[in-house]
Amino acid sequence: SFSNLISYCSALTPKFHQFLKTFSTITPPNHLQWTNRLDLLNNVLSQRSCTLTNLLVLTSIVEYSLGNLFLTQTGGITPPHLLRDLLMADTLTNLLGETTIFLLRVLLGSPNGINLRNLVWHGFPSEGDVSWLYRNFLVDMLNSIGGKLEELEFVVEFRSCLQDSKLLVGKMNLPLFDVSLLEDVVTSSSEIQRAGWLRSIALYKEEQFYCCVCMVLPQLEMFLRILYGGLYGRDFRAKIDQYYIIMDTIFEEFEAVTEARNRMHDYFRIDLLEAMYDLLSAIRGPRLRDKLSHGELQST
Repeated sequence: SFSNLISYCSALTPKFHQFLKTFSTITPPNHLQWTNRLDLLNNVLSQRSCTLTNLLVLTSIVEYSLGNLFLTQTGGITPPHLLRDLLMADTLTNLLGETTIFLLRVLLGSPNGINLRNLVWHGFPSEGDVSWLYRNFLVDMLNSIGGKLEELEFVVEFRSCLQDSKLLVGKMNLPLFDVSLLEDVVTSSSEIQRAGWLRSIALYKEEQFYCCVCMVLPQLEMFLRILYGGLYGRDFRAKIDQYYIIMDTIFEEFEAVTEARNRMHDYFRIDLLEAMYDLLSAIRGPRLRDKLSHGELQST
């Protein structure tokens, strides 16, 4: 289970978890402008959303913001696509110091650490599985980095994909969505992580659409992973020493080992699978899931 995985990770990094306990309160966050995500951070600080939602938002902000630092410091070089590679870059270590980068690697950027970013964005934890101490730590870390940048008089160059997202919405011509239909399915289903879906629906009703999509995408991935695992008799849980089932595997037309037709294509209508693939994973598609998880879309 996810709880067992977190316990194992905690045993690997006991000093870090002892250190986390010092973040029972958040230092007044006066140095967050460098993230260019004050609207989302204000939502996190208001504690209106659950801890899991906050961590999805915060991990994406951390990645986006560090990418901006890399871009600025290198004079325009595109940041590494993966957070773990970004945190291995000497560029950030030289700018922010070894201690800051090491702490971020332990929590977010290494499969040998807690690997929190990947775990939450791939849908493994439920709300009760993650501590609010992680939220406090990430907010304090962003605030601390902002203070250091102000001392250095470092001016950050921002990246934004806001225009891309507006064009996408304009072209999709979506019909009106009846949230009550989804609510009925969620409350009557035994095959999904109900709490996460109900939280997503609540965010939708509150018109917190950015946070809603942040919650929905990992829930959808986990549902598909559980279904795929059931069809093939594979364990859908996250493990330290094995690759887990990813979206690319779920959408492939033919199963990699046997080269037989993917059973998911018999379970769903092909046009539905293709629509999900085009929207979420296709290299030349909008890659909504990818851009959102890497912090490249704004909330307005």
